[in-house]
Amino acid sequence: MHSTCPAAPTILIVDDSPVCRTVLRIALSRAGYHVQTCCDGLSALSTLAHLASKAAAPDLLILDWLLPHLSGLQLASLLRHQTRFPQLNHLPILMLSCRHGALDRLKARLAGASAFLPKPFTIADLLAIVRALLSSSSGPLLTSLSPPPALPPVPTAQSLPPPSFFP
Repeated sequence: MHSTCPAAPTILIVDDSPVCRTVLRIALSRAGYHVQTCCDGLSALSTLAHLASKAAAPDLLILDWLLPHLSGLQLASLLRHQTRFPQLNHLPILMLSCRHGALDRLKARLAGASAFLPKPFTIADLLAIVRALLSSSSGPLLTSLSPPPALPPVPTAQSLPPPSFFP
């Protein structure tokens, strides 16, 4: 009797740095994930549309904030608001960025990121967030393993629901 193992989750990495793409690809492949990569936002959008049209959308998108042609924030927002491929509206997105501020985390969340990981990061932190995103079926995850700094009150913040990633 043959036992059927579930297919390993597929992760699409979008980063313009060849070094970051390689490090992420190796770490995630060694952890048992199928990995695909793109070097900019436009190629990622094209790849996602192609995969979704074949009902083969990735299970997770790891997206750098600062990308050429189409930023990570723009891509995340497009995915959350497009109607052609509904399966991409709820695709978990892990946003990576060298930006560390609480306002940056908020911008990433409002654009549609499910989680945020500031660069530089450890492979252990990356894998912990990836596992949590892939096992989580509802709602956003804490955006990083370190708490963001406190912000002074902003007058317009009363109209927004409080983000779930602040302590």
